[in-house]
Amino acid sequence: MVRPSLQSKTIRWKRWVTGAAVFLAAYTLAGFWLVPLVIKNQLPKFAHAELARKASIGEVGFNPYSLRLEAQDLALAEADGAPLFAIGRLAVELEWRSLIRRAWSFAEIRIASPSVSLAIGPDGKFNIAELLATLERRPREASTEASLPRVIIGQFALERGKVDVNDRRAGYAENFFPIDFSLTNFSTLPNQNDAYTLSADSARGGKLRWKGEA
Repeated sequence: MVRPSLQSKTIRWKRWVTGAAVFLAAYTLAGFWLVPLVIKNQLPKFAHAELARKASIGEVGFNPYSLRLEAQDLALAEADGAPLFAIGRLAVELEWRSLIRRAWSFAEIRIASPSVSLAIGPDGKFNIAELLATLERRPREASTEASLPRVIIGQFALERGKVDVNDRRAGYAENFFPIDFSLTNFSTLPNQNDAYTLSADSARGGKLRWKGEA
């Protein structure tokens, strides 16, 4: 009577170990290989279908255990190739405790070498306004939630940012570089303050320094 019981327990244990090993292997393969592949494949399609613009991305890496995503050379351009936004390197690390905190909890979001091109054409059209108009034309699902999404960010950093301004109607051009912005312990949860610092230098020598709480 004892042997069949022990044998059945051994079989169940082996099945559990085998199932866990298969799941772990599938999770590892999907995280390290499938997630980057999907991002690289779907991002240009999304930009074309939803924004009527061109998007590109370089190397993408994802660690399914630390939930850290890294990407290089992201770019969004107009349909004719004129630049809009670009990011040299992006790093986003999500925390596992998001599951129990009922909030998107990020240990870090770091954006390196981002650039924005603000352009006004001879006809007075502003490229960012045109992009927003495209978003407004997209059909929206009805939502009953009026509050902000629950988000927590341990550290947010924007490094070596650049803004190019080109008003072809007025014949004016300027750029701001570098722009550095950092935010610690950011949260949209009620009754929480967040410290931030902002610095920016213009090509003509102007400087901006701003520090405080939000």
